[in-house]
Amino acid sequence: MGGNETPAPGGRRRGAYAKTPQRRRQIVEAAAAEFAARGYTGGSLRQIAKDIDVSVTSVMHHFPSKELLLEAVLEHADFEAVQAIDLNAARDGLRGTIVRLAETGQEHPNLLRLLAVLSSEASAVEHPAHEWFVERYRRVEEAIAGWAVADPDLDVGAEAARVLARRIIALWDGLQLQWLLRGDFDLVVELGAAVGALAAQASRDELPR
Repeated sequence: MGGNETPAPGGRRRGAYAKTPQRRRQIVEAAAAEFAARGYTGGSLRQIAKDIDVSVTSVMHHFPSKELLLEAVLEHADFEAVQAIDLNAARDGLRGTIVRLAETGQEHPNLLRLLAVLSSEASAVEHPAHEWFVERYRRVEEAIAGWAVADPDLDVGAEAARVLARRIIALWDGLQLQWLLRGDFDLVVELGAAVGALAAQASRDELPR
């Protein structure tokens, strides 16, 4: 047996350990599914390897540590959440922009579950994804505040927009979690209505400016 080939159960060969984009993506997607089901702490590299029929050594060749694999999973999740979505708050307004994102999220429940599970775990300061989620919430808040300011039907200042953004994020997270647990309502409809109500409140100067 030459090169880096490794025998698989039953005598099959898994092939070379070459760092191909296809193999890396396969590992990341398997890890995303494992972390969504069991969290980062409970997730098993052995199970990830088993799910895609490779050895743990092969997984570690591409990702030398579990933390590096987690980082790749989070980057993958962040990219998948917004790829190919045309976001334009000046055109669609705050509510319309958020609805477009929510529609994409509702079509990918496993992605929502992954982020929900990992963000909860990462509330602990010592968690390897803690800073990543702190920064992600900061970026999301800035984005939503920017959409609020760009909405031609809203008249909110920068501070009021940030307050509005934080409240929308809280609603969004809460509704997503309920939807993942129950699934007996339309997430997009509920979120759209909630955002519309908050935006109307902001327009009436009932949020701090």
